[in-house]
Amino acid sequence: MYSPAINPPHQPWLDRVESLRDTILAHADATETNGTLAQPVVDALKDAGLFTLKVPKELGGAEADPMLQMAVIEALSYIHPATGWCAMIGNGSNGLAAGYLPDAGIATQSFRYGGGGALFQPNILELLLRDSNAAAQHIMVTDVTYEAYGKELMGLGDS
Repeated sequence: MYSPAINPPHQPWLDRVESLRDTILAHADATETNGTLAQPVVDALKDAGLFTLKVPKELGGAEADPMLQMAVIEALSYIHPATGWCAMIGNGSNGLAAGYLPDAGIATQSFRYGGGGALFQPNILELLLRDSNAAAQHIMVTDVTYEAYGKELMGLGDS
């Protein structure tokens, strides 16, 4: 069991990690054999909010400070190194994407590209990225439409 010097605000997150121990270990062999995290582990990490540590609160994330982020990743790594690694990569990707989204219009863009179903999901960032990419894959891709789509995602409009 992982036992760092306890920082009281971190304890609920470390307890959350510890609650996933059995799931992570039960699928460790499958993770290693397949070279990818087993889906039940991915689902458990996602449900526990461990892929959105770096995401701002207004986008459904934890907006965790760097010390908490590292404590969670370290605790996961003590249970299973590949799981800790994947959590680190997932948080980095989600946090990076969130850092470049414009403050205004995130929900509007999600609704626009994702349709009404996007309103019933819990994480706007996840939906924006998933649904906007799906929309791009379902339109006829030409240089003109692809460029217009990219400008829209970057908030450049008709510039």
